Amino acid sequence: GASDSACRAATETKRTMSSQLRLEYLRPIAKIAVKLFVDDPELRKSFLATPPRDDEGLIQVASTYLERATAHKDRFVAKGLAPDFLERLKTAIDTFREVRVLRALEQARRTSATVALVEEMARGRDQVRLVDAMLAPRLAPRPAAAPRWEASR
Repeated sequence: GASDSACRAATETKRTMSSQLRLEYLRPIAKIAVKLFVDDPELRKSFLATPPRDDEGLIQVASTYLERATAHKDRFVAKGLAPDFLERLKTAIDTFREVRVLRALEQARRTSATVALVEEMARGRDQVRLVDAMLAPRLAPRPAAAPRWEASR
């Protein structure tokens, strides 16, 4: 239903944002850092960390890139990155965090709706059993009525 669609849309948005963060922000910074920090293997290595597949790991690596690149902003800009690349990276990280939260909320809403539906169905079955218990003695003398009740139950 609508809950499934919203959950799928949130998942797809998160996947898109993850890919965008990796390809449009982290990859260009890493490629430039390899050339910029030839004489500083430790700093160079910090930009070569492959972002893990998990969301939290990606946010950690992106935040590290942001922190390290901030100290060398002018050098990155001189190598071709936009003057606002750090602000855009920060916005992308923040947006990805928000998308993760929205997805989690959609999943929780979907789970909650499923639980509520299961509980409501159980209450409905209990009510039918109660009506059945009340009707059984009345239907016993009228065998023709019993099949109709069985069908509607």
